[in-house]
Amino acid sequence: MTYNIMAVKQKHILVIRLSAMGDVAMSVPVLRAFLQQHPNIKLTVLTRAFFKPFFRDLKNVTVFSPDLTGKHKGFFGLYRLSRALKNLGIDKVADLHNVLRTKILKFFSSEELSSNWIKVEVKRKL
Repeated sequence: MTYNIMAVKQKHILVIRLSAMGDVAMSVPVLRAFLQQHPNIKLTVLTRAFFKPFFRDLKNVTVFSPDLTGKHKGFFGLYRLSRALKNLGIDKVADLHNVLRTKILKFFSSEELSSNWIKVEVKRKL
């Protein structure tokens, strides 16, 4: 008896949340719950290096910290950032930020990835 085992590519989602410490911190329990329901999905969080410790206890999560005051600053810097992200093999993007910077990143992304860009609106109620 022979088995044809094909390698199944692990899904990879980029989660974008760049500013506001409270908003970044609030995303952690959401990502934890998501990973409990979908343990075979890999997440890369695009956020500032300062916020990296928030994500250290999450399995299947890596943090990509752009240099927003250096090589990733401005329009052409965002182009460089989009090229760096392209090399990560991302399947989908969850945009928790939804600002001009992330819209420019979407513009620079491949047509295939651009169609898999999900704008996530997080509304806070007091």
